Amino acid sequence: MAFNIGDKVGGYEVIGVLGAGGMGKVYKVRNVISDRIEAMKVLLPNLADEPTLADRFVREIKALASLNHPNIAALYTALRVENQLVMIMEFVEGITLDDLSKLCQIDLRDGIEYICQVLSALSYAHGKEVIHRDIKPANMMLTSQGLVKLMDFGIAKSPTDRKLTMTGTTLGSPYYMSPEQVKGIEVDARSDLYSVGISLYKLVTGVHPFQDDSVPALMIAQIQQAPPPPIQVDPNIPPELNEIILRALEKDPGKRFQTAEEFRTALASLLKEQRTVRAAASPEAEGTLSQPAETSSPPQTVTPSYVTPPSTPDEVLNLPHPPAPIIRRRGWYAAFGAILVVALIVVSAIELPKFHANHRREPRTGSVEVASKETNKPLLHFLALPSGDMVLVEGGEALLGEDRHAVPVATFYIDKTEVTNRGFLDFCHATGHPLPPKADQAPDDYPVVNVTFYDAQAFCVWAGKRLPTANEWEKAARGPTGQLYPWGDNLNYSLANLPRDESAAKTAKLASAMDYELGKSPYGALNLLGNAWEWVDDVAPAPKGKYFREYQEIWFPHLVPPLSATEPFYHARGGAYDFFLPVDKTPDLLSDPGSPLPARARKKDVGFRCAMDVKN
Repeated sequence: MAFNIGDKVGGYEVIGVLGAGGMGKVYKVRNVISDRIEAMKVLLPNLADEPTLADRFVREIKALASLNHPNIAALYTALRVENQLVMIMEFVEGITLDDLSKLCQIDLRDGIEYICQVLSALSYAHGKEVIHRDIKPANMMLTSQGLVKLMDFGIAKSPTDRKLTMTGTTLGSPYYMSPEQVKGIEVDARSDLYSVGISLYKLVTGVHPFQDDSVPALMIAQIQQAPPPPIQVDPNIPPELNEIILRALEKDPGKRFQTAEEFRTALASLLKEQRTVRAAASPEAEGTLSQPAETSSPPQTVTPSYVTPPSTPDEVLNLPHPPAPIIRRRGWYAAFGAILVVALIVVSAIELPKFHANHRREPRTGSVEVASKETNKPLLHFLALPSGDMVLVEGGEALLGEDRHAVPVATFYIDKTEVTNRGFLDFCHATGHPLPPKADQAPDDYPVVNVTFYDAQAFCVWAGKRLPTANEWEKAARGPTGQLYPWGDNLNYSLANLPRDESAAKTAKLASAMDYELGKSPYGALNLLGNAWEWVDDVAPAPKGKYFREYQEIWFPHLVPPLSATEPFYHARGGAYDFFLPVDKTPDLLSDPGSPLPARARKKDVGFRCAMDVKN
């Protein structure tokens, strides 16, 4: 049965067709109760009539229903409609990595980081004993926030890649199939890792390792032929990356990476090692992925990695440096910003809709212009500033607090990360402002802590910025829909430097301001939950009664003169690496005004970030 626009399917209204392929058709639908736009995949009738295939499809649906990961497009529910199997899935706006690679050359470091996000999704799914079986760039959707979503997770498909077709029961896309898939034998998680290896090969070289247009020839190559080393295709590829890819493409599963996490860690370690080598070699080189000595290509400045594991300093008070200018994603943001409407959901065996886009490669700025809601003037989505990169928070109604009440907030910029140690030391050296305790002993890229409200305010003035208000800070953290956490409505401790329990809080340490990229807010700001509390420009009432005595005797006994109930207090937001709250209370960290701090107090877990008005 085919559905037409306007048809009702259960509680959903069909509003468009997203695509169709060998095993299903996908529609854009609206939930008639919530008005949320979703995607509906319908297993084609001739397949639904095959009991074996239908049973396997149902088993996959049950497995997918258990998956909840920021890099996996979610399955919401499944139902039967007139003997047809129907799945309701997350509708993801973005562009596939396959289409992106056709629009522009993907930056080498970007390609690695995108694959690291895919491996993070697979690590989680494989732990749930779910295997994808059709990993390829066309099933990797990149959103405007830089998040990669793995699509069609675990759904077996008839292969249609570059218009290649085949018959039989072998599942997968010929260009990306593992030798085990080609042989038609039972596969495990390592089959997905082989396909990830080919995807990474394609993203960083621009070509497939096996390029025959004949399906049988491709299948033989997957089983027998050694892939050309990526470094032979592009001499600019670092030798370490070349070895990682070749290991992933071993014909023998036992010689590959054995887990997605092992694969991801190898790539993350490469990125971290390259960053360390660059920083030691030359400050100007920082932010570029090292290339072999023979290349004459100029270095490109890059932003911090999505996947660099949190560093653990020797001192809890260790502090940071401002992030490198945001220009690495120039190809993606330029392409995405020029596409007026991209509403793609990648599903099994779907021919993606063609779309028209005028794109440009930004000359070392990578910023995308958007229109100001207040003035309709063009605004840059990113600002790369010496005092710290900033991201645009578009104005409108902010849904704040536990009840998500609407508060109007004008468009503004906010720092992508907490102000770093290096940035604050630059300010101190330029102005003679006193250094915070132990700041000169801490890592450059850690958040500056042990700063008073007045220290933070002084830095902002020097930088031509200001402190954000509580409402602005909360909107930057919760996005336009008022979600509970920067990444969504479900708590995920792997996305923030936040302790899981009281025991963990006792041993936790500060992390780099540029870690936890996957936990960034809808506007692209990092570490708004956890790591360091952040001053906001909202006056707070002093605590009263026994709570004030606790402040005097437990929390701030060393203040000179002693703490007074009449002195200024200000709010802080976001929690910290050493601050534990029960799970049901963690959403309060983004909105609860219950943690006032004396403006002159210094704490080892309190820092700040700046905001800036939009220039009219």
